[in-house]
Amino acid sequence: MEQDNPPTREQGTDRPGRLHDAGGPHRSGVETTDWQQLGKERFAKEIAERLYKCAHANRFKELVIVAPPKVLGEMRDALHQEVLDRVVSEVPKTLTNHSIDKIENLLLH
Repeated sequence: MEQDNPPTREQGTDRPGRLHDAGGPHRSGVETTDWQQLGKERFAKEIAERLYKCAHANRFKELVIVAPPKVLGEMRDALHQEVLDRVVSEVPKTLTNHSIDKIENLLLH
């Protein structure tokens, strides 16, 4: 699976919102939406759903999950118990844009 998830600066065009504080002339800034983080969370849930379908169809007996630490945490929260029971290892690494050969070498060492 692949995801097209450009940086937040390329996804959002609005400036951060402002709120008027109750009882005064002060205004507070509202934090901007991190569109890239939302995309990562959505992608982690999509992967978890796909892994569940594969596990339920007995397409794998054991699973090693390699993902950036934050994404790994999101996935772990979304994984069904049927998948979790088959996870034999987790590798919290960011290997985006690495060739398959390089990934294999990194995981073997």
